[in-house]
Amino acid sequence: MPPAELLIQALTDALNRTAGLAPATVTVTATVTLSWRERLYTVPSELRLGLDEVAEALACSPRTVRRHIADSGLPSRRRFDEFVIVAGELRGWLEDNEQVVNRAARRVRAR
Repeated sequence: MPPAELLIQALTDALNRTAGLAPATVTVTATVTLSWRERLYTVPSELRLGLDEVAEALACSPRTVRRHIADSGLPSRRRFDEFVIVAGELRGWLEDNEQVVNRAARRVRAR
């Protein structure tokens, strides 16, 4: 049993012994925050992202994102003097600029 479950079970047992009541039910809710690198392909296509979110999704600095906008044609818009990148356009740009580095892996057939 994982340590968290052992702790919950021990606390539940202690409460039950102390109160002399029927066994209690304990519900634990965990919230996991995904990074933009993980969320990029799950958010709606029309969602607008700032430089910081795009930098996190691409695992680079905001400066590198600006360079991609200027040199590599990363689709972007300006909103109140800040760059805004639409998630669907970013996904398309990533797919268009993808490079296959191991061509032999593409020839492997499933058995």
